[in-house]
Amino acid sequence: MARVAILLVLGVGLAGCSPSGGAHASGPTTTTVPAGGSSTTTVPAGPTTTTVPAGAMAAVTLPVVACPTTVALATFTTVPLPPTVTALVPTDVSEVSSFAVFADTEDILRVVAPHAWTCQAQVAADGSAGMIVVPPGTVVPTSNQVLPVQGIVASETSACSLCTLGQACPFFPAALSILHATYPSQPCGRLSSQVRVVRTSATEVRFSAPAGVAVWSTGTGATSGGGPYPVQAVMTWSPSTHNGAYTSTCTLPVSSASMCDASVTAFAAAFPAG
Repeated sequence: MARVAILLVLGVGLAGCSPSGGAHASGPTTTTVPAGGSSTTTVPAGPTTTTVPAGAMAAVTLPVVACPTTVALATFTTVPLPPTVTALVPTDVSEVSSFAVFADTEDILRVVAPHAWTCQAQVAADGSAGMIVVPPGTVVPTSNQVLPVQGIVASETSACSLCTLGQACPFFPAALSILHATYPSQPCGRLSSQVRVVRTSATEVRFSAPAGVAVWSTGTGATSGGGPYPVQAVMTWSPSTHNGAYTSTCTLPVSSASMCDASVTAFAAAFPAG
């Protein structure tokens, strides 16, 4: 059970965030892209599930920042990162001029965040990966059970079936069914009743929680949320692929809610399921 409990915040245990290196571009350029659709279909998943209309997105060229990355196997090779990449962000985000894309040296995960932030990443032997990106001066927790006071934690479960289903089962009914059929003795984690779940498609959920609310609970304790600021997060998963579940969780003051929205939206666009 412990392994499943830490997956949602795989990168949180990384200590000693250091200033990021990597190539820097002079600034972002933006091209408006039509919205992917005007409405979504609600499927029950979690304590409170609602639906929202799809918003307009913009394709933005952002500089890439390479995160110091710890790898479990010496056979993993560093991938040359491009100086810039294109990310999709909501068109109404004003902070886009300060954004960058943070990437691990294996180019497994990419997270949009302010350029001045710092980051660190890790890649496990099974190919799962985690990344944490935080504002300068933020203390990184040594426990895998909590988020930093401020920051973004991203993870992917790779092809590990139990890891993937354990992460996706509270949000996707299909994942819960597969978990029960494949691992009948494995319980599924529970979401707090105060978590708001928004299903944007059959393979993507957005979820949020107010300050002080632990989002995800298991037999070993809460694994995200519960801090002084609200949480915004996204997860993508599909039963038709073996690419794992991708999750990004952002916790910042209410005044920075648009930053969290931009980051998790860009993450979902970069790692769609299906």
